[in-house]
Amino acid sequence: MAGEGAAFFVLSNQESGKNKAELRDMHTLYNPSNFKETESFVSTFLEKNSISRNEIDLVVMGNNGDRRDQAIYDELNKSVFNGLLQLAYKQYCGEYPTSTSFAVWLATHILENKTLPSWLLKDDGEQKPIKNLLIYNHYQNKYHSLFLMKAC
Repeated sequence: MAGEGAAFFVLSNQESGKNKAELRDMHTLYNPSNFKETESFVSTFLEKNSISRNEIDLVVMGNNGDRRDQAIYDELNKSVFNGLLQLAYKQYCGEYPTSTSFAVWLATHILENKTLPSWLLKDDGEQKPIKNLLIYNHYQNKYHSLFLMKAC
């Protein structure tokens, strides 16, 4: 689904009572040659930030419904993201080169409330608090990005 969007965020290196979420780190990867390179990109990012995959409460994924782009998400689901709670976001904003900005907005909303918003849920089952969140997206399997965010 094609999309279009823009986002604006105010970032600060100062803690205050107005902070909604913490952007701990972000990294990009251009045109990986194979899946192992992408898998290593994710694993190395987590290691660099001294966080284990089991400490990630939610992975926000850029699945877009296009079979040509799905394979990388499927492979990551079998490896580094296996067993982790995941949420796809592009059905809400569509596919466009900077759609990750929508994911950052959504992640900020989730982390501010430490829970998934009701409009994302199919039922009202019990939720565990969301404190650490990872965003993974790729655009046309060339432009890969990771964002590690934390609740304040």
